Amino acid sequence: MKSAIRTRILVLGMFLGFANACPAHYSMLFLETNSARLGQPVSVIYQWGHPFEHQLGDANAPVSATVLTPSGKKVDVTKEVEPLEVPGLEVQKGWDARPSGKMEMTPLTRPYGLQPGMTFQARVRSEDRPMAATLVEIERYNPTPPAVLPPDEHITRTVKTDADGVFTASLMEPGWWGLTASREGGKKERQGKSYPVRERVTFWAFVDDLKQPMPSK
Repeated sequence: MKSAIRTRILVLGMFLGFANACPAHYSMLFLETNSARLGQPVSVIYQWGHPFEHQLGDANAPVSATVLTPSGKKVDVTKEVEPLEVPGLEVQKGWDARPSGKMEMTPLTRPYGLQPGMTFQARVRSEDRPMAATLVEIERYNPTPPAVLPPDEHITRTVKTDADGVFTASLMEPGWWGLTASREGGKKERQGKSYPVRERVTFWAFVDDLKQPMPSK
């Protein structure tokens, strides 16, 4: 049994970002439900490992956890264990707000209400500059390990950003999809040895299963 980090927030149409120094393959951040009513508290699960193979490692506590509200306000919820209440906000707003950071990925396509086969676009920036010709890996999360693994090129798809740092991906199946941009981050010393650092930013988008009934409003 591998550990995961859980916190609870109030659904307000906002992003929740975790910063972690773990040398994981992918960081995964999921709501317990892909759709909820305004004001309904939900759990957020943070875990890391290989999404497609469902190979998970122990998730260390995040260095920080930040909520970005639709108005663009940042709220530190690192120490929060109770629902976070921010009244007066509406859903369907702020989904394209920039999270800001050393590396950031901002959606250009609304990241919810997606249907299988739809294209998804986002822009990757670093220190307010577009990251052109940057490799983006696209991988679907499986909640249980697949009985048979396909070839590697069918597990992780790749695309590059254009001159404006924009990439386009087709999300063909229902479920959670991770889109990860990465770059070299220099060197870091550990126990007297020098190791290369790989910096990553991951955005998770959910594709609805049209065969399943959606929650009532």
